[in-house]
Amino acid sequence: MKTSTVPLVILGLFLSCAALQAFDTFNEAIADGKGRFDSKKYGEAKAAYTSALEMAANAEQRGEARKGLTEALLESGDYEGCRKLAEETLVEYQGALGWPQANALKSIAESYRRESRTDKMEKTMQRADSLGFNPGLMGWLNLAFGDMYVKEKNLDAAKAMYLKADADEGAQAWAFYWLARINKEQGQPDEAVEWARKVLALNPDVVGAELSEATRKLLTELGAAEN
Repeated sequence: MKTSTVPLVILGLFLSCAALQAFDTFNEAIADGKGRFDSKKYGEAKAAYTSALEMAANAEQRGEARKGLTEALLESGDYEGCRKLAEETLVEYQGALGWPQANALKSIAESYRRESRTDKMEKTMQRADSLGFNPGLMGWLNLAFGDMYVKEKNLDAAKAMYLKADADEGAQAWAFYWLARINKEQGQPDEAVEWARKVLALNPDVVGAELSEATRKLLTELGAAEN
């Protein structure tokens, strides 16, 4: 259950920002945070998202502010702060898991990966199955976990995760693409072609132009270009 409007970790962040910019509305603070994050000004993004969280009027707004703040902490290298905030997000909304919680769990796993604490990363991944995320969010999480394994050069583990990303069509499309890429890298061109063609067999509106183009380029590289 939620016990306070501003958990201690958020209050600490708020007090540590000596020059927080004043915002008139939640949306203004969120927009500023996104802009500064995109510009890689992570310290300023943290300040803006902290202000947004202070002004959040409901669970949806708190979730959006927490997501932005968690990502800013991660990208700024404050892995411990990222994990503390993410854990609070999981507790505060326990029983109503949505995108803020999925992002929180992903951020925890990614923070451990960046610290080369692979055992902690994998234990975090295992938590996803027990928390009760809906199938769509689990598909998205498994895709994200597969990407982490790719970055760790553990391609077999990545393939296993991508094979689990089958509950959401969008995640599935990207999973098929990465399965094709991995099989190509592992010297299995026939399997690579098969996975690439599975991407193009999905609903084109779900796959999207970017992924469709990347998949056709991959098929060309494999000598199996679509007519």
